[in-house]
Amino acid sequence: MKDYPGQIADLQLYYVETGTDITNEYGDIDERFYNSMESMLGSFCKQIQKHPVYYIKFRDRLINLEAACENIGWGYHDSVSDMIYELVESIDTG
Repeated sequence: MKDYPGQIADLQLYYVETGTDITNEYGDIDERFYNSMESMLGSFCKQIQKHPVYYIKFRDRLINLEAACENIGWGYHDSVSDMIYELVESIDTG
């Protein structure tokens, strides 16, 4: 079986972007929903840390994601910001 790290990361990030868009369109959902998106973003970050060559492809989308979740509750924005910051730091120092 072939490994497709760029495509897997793309789908993972798309999941989080879509969940964020839905929240911004229809309002806050519940904690379980945000936990799911945070978990997926964590998986995305691990994928990119294993394959840092793909980071540049997703950089602008991560910046947009962080901005898009700014007013979302349940500590979601803080978690997203922290994960993105840690990813960038690991790429920059890696």
